Amino acid sequence: MVDSLHVFVCMRGAIVRNRNEYAMEKDATLQMYDLAYGGDGVGRLDGMAVFVRGALPGETVRVQISQKKKRFAQAHLQDVLERSPSRIDPICPLAATCPGCAYQHLAYSEELAWKQRQLGSLLARLGGVTEIPDFVPIASPAELEYRNKVTLHAGAGGELGYIGHDNRTLIDVPDCPLAVAPIREAIRSVRDARTQRWATGDTVTFRWTETDGVQYWLNRQAPAKWLTEHVGERTWQVPAAAFWQVNRPATPLLLAAVSRMVASCSPRHLLDLYCGSGFFSLELAPQVEHVLGIEWEGEAVHAAQHNAALQGARNAVFIRGDAGGIYPEAQAQVSAQDTLVLVDPPRSGLAANLREALVQSDRPRNILYVSCAPDTLARDCKVLCEQAYRIKDIALLDMFPRTAHFESLVLLEHQ
Repeated sequence: MVDSLHVFVCMRGAIVRNRNEYAMEKDATLQMYDLAYGGDGVGRLDGMAVFVRGALPGETVRVQISQKKKRFAQAHLQDVLERSPSRIDPICPLAATCPGCAYQHLAYSEELAWKQRQLGSLLARLGGVTEIPDFVPIASPAELEYRNKVTLHAGAGGELGYIGHDNRTLIDVPDCPLAVAPIREAIRSVRDARTQRWATGDTVTFRWTETDGVQYWLNRQAPAKWLTEHVGERTWQVPAAAFWQVNRPATPLLLAAVSRMVASCSPRHLLDLYCGSGFFSLELAPQVEHVLGIEWEGEAVHAAQHNAALQGARNAVFIRGDAGGIYPEAQAQVSAQDTLVLVDPPRSGLAANLREALVQSDRPRNILYVSCAPDTLARDCKVLCEQAYRIKDIALLDMFPRTAHFESLVLLEHQ
């Protein structure tokens, strides 16, 4: 007996794959009214939302519907019939195909305004937050040439570039205007020299600091040396492959926003989970009596300990381990009423065991959540706010101009 969910039926150019999804080829004219998180313009066709990369709100566009699902469709932009006054000409010739940038065709002031709307919408829709404090997005000092780290993928013909939107195609990238000038020069030099040998699927990572210049390596073979970073008056030693803020001009603004929020709570104890090389811990150490940083990556913990000694932060202790597993015991050692927990997790958000631990007994008075993924931030805030917290303050810092991403700061207070 044939499973009806997997029957392929050809009908007027459409291929029905199952009850919920089918691909189709159909031209349509749409009025765009929204800009979704991720950068796609949003229009409507036959009552269904249609997502169109490269289209802007207020525009009339001609598109080709490429895929239709149960509740929405995706389309390719064919032509802009009525142009938004916010549309600009992209700097990069690859802007239409490269997945790195989402907003090179949009004036930067409008990009900021839409990112502000997207954060509020995600917190309301995914997080169930009904009262969102007012906040003004903080612009990056540099719209281009700000990234101090770039990772490119290698192709069979010697190409170096980014993986396309289909997660298969390699977009050859001879130059990336988001990267700092020394990295752009290094990319061109490596490609032109043709002395490098890499296999399909290899990655080449370029990393720059003012002190060390450009370092680059194949796959995970990062140099053993640590790199030197400077933020304000502080000097940091960081493993080459370790996480570090990629937007050097905006990093002091991020620190200022975090410091302001922490100061508004006047905590005595800071528990910094996912602490990395101690970046936030050591910057905030002068504001509190005691800092405990927890990090899973051993070399990052070593760097945090080294930086604490380098900067004379005697009230900061760093340990290696799982944040969710260690946190309950750590919190039990100090007054929860006097504690601020800072979390800066990866894009996947808080680990489930940590989310659960934060809403159990000994709940800290404040949680400062720093995130580069507002969708998982909203998901985690939903759990925290349903159990014990309310949002006290919000900040948005555009650490990733021209891309779909941004940094969000949410300060939660125990009710």
